Amino acid sequence: MSHIKPHDQILRWADERPNHVFLRQIHGRRFHDYTFAEVAEQAQKMVTALARYGA
Repeated sequence: MSHIKPHDQILRWADERPNHVFLRQIHGRRFHDYTFAEVAEQAQKMVTALARYGA
């Protein structure tokens, strides 16, 4: 049985459907949508920064 890791799935969806909404979050009285591409980009930036600091 193959288990797909969540981060692999996000990257796949960012490639296949970059502009689809991954998360809709409320800020104050307004909603903000985050697309698969935005989430993948931010996650990759965090991983890079953590790796730079040896985490």
